[in-house]
Amino acid sequence: MKELTYRREVMNGTRVFLPNLTLDERNEQQQLGRWALERQKFLALTNLYGLYLIRGTLYKHLEEVQMQAEEMEQNLKDSLMKQEQIPDRQRQPLEWAKYMANLQSRVDEMVRSELILV
Repeated sequence: MKELTYRREVMNGTRVFLPNLTLDERNEQQQLGRWALERQKFLALTNLYGLYLIRGTLYKHLEEVQMQAEEMEQNLKDSLMKQEQIPDRQRQPLEWAKYMANLQSRVDEMVRSELILV
């Protein structure tokens, strides 16, 4: 955690000290993934967003959440596909497409409720 510094400002004729908050550094080439963006939106609705900003660990946290969510998503898909009977893609393409869309929706909801919105 980096040390928090302050700057002096005058607001409405009153001197105040404001924290010097900056985002933690990250590679500009690196884009945030879908799960990281959802987590960031959730954090913005809570007091946790400011906490991560103050600590300078926002992007590190978002990258960790992205990796965990991708791993969880793949594990859940694999597990559910082993447990359930999947329609044959060649003989029942529409049923297979419906099944896969439903599977993705269920997995997304599980990841969202267990990892993103906590």
